[in-house]
Order: sequence, then structure tokens, then C-alpha cells
Amino acid sequence: MEAIDMLLNDLESELLKAKKVTFSNTDIVVNRKTMLELVTRIRASLPQVIQDAMRINRDEQEIIARANAYAQSTIDEAQSRLQTAVDENEVTKQAQQKAAAIVADAKNEYNRIILDARGHGLTLLNAAEQQMQHLLDVCHESMQNLQNGV
Repeated sequence: MEAIDMLLNDLESELLKAKKVTFSNTDIVVNRKTMLELVTRIRASLPQVIQDAMRINRDEQEIIARANAYAQSTIDEAQSRLQTAVDENEVTKQAQQKAAAIVADAKNEYNRIILDARGHGLTLLNAAEQQMQHLLDVCHESMQNLQNGV
């Protein structure tokens, strides 16, 4: 896929080299085939950004699900260990301490994974947003150039 910025530059170039219509300061004559080809290529490039955003969201959900499963598995394991050691007083105390530590570690790991996943998702979404904003800026600039007869 071609870079949207490059395609917009091509579009802008075509518009800037277009001839003005007689008796008009704003209207221009463009090659219809060239313009339609550029629009088709831009459309073909846009869905990748959208697909990236959807993949980011899906990846974040998968990471959260894995973190939840890991946390639940660790908690279940801690509870199982605790139940096994209930019969003996000293063993019970040690098991409770270890279980609490495992649960705390699992919760900390869960929180870390969630934060990492959200941070990664946010980073990717910010990048997609910046690309889209740049595209909008270039479009607005091109529209301004067209309106100003540049």
C-alpha cells in the first residue's frame, strides 16, 4: 500500500499544475482519469489505518483476557495450596502467608499487564490518530489551495 502522504502529494501536485478555466479565478481543468486513479489509491490506503486500530483494540482485549486468566489461575492455585495446609497450624500460617504473597503477586502482575496493554494500545491508537490528523491537515491544506486558486 502506498503512503497516504505520498498520494496526497501526488493529488496536490496534479491540482497545482492544472490549468485555470477561462474567465474564472477559482475553477480549474483536471485530468479526470488521473484524479479518479489517485482517489482510488487513497481509498485503498486508508483501510490499513482502520485495520490497525481494530487490531490494536482486539490485541488489548486478548491481553486483558490472558491477564485475567493468569490472575484467576494464580488465585485458584493459592487457594488450593491454602486448603491443603489447613490441617497443621504452623503449615497453615505459612500457607496463608505464601498464598497472600502469591495473590498479591498475581494482582500486581495483572495490574502490570493491564497497564502495559493499555499503554501499548494507547501508543498505537495515538500513532493512528496522528496519521489520520496529518491526512486531514494535508486535505485541508489542499482544499485551501484549491479555494485560493494556488
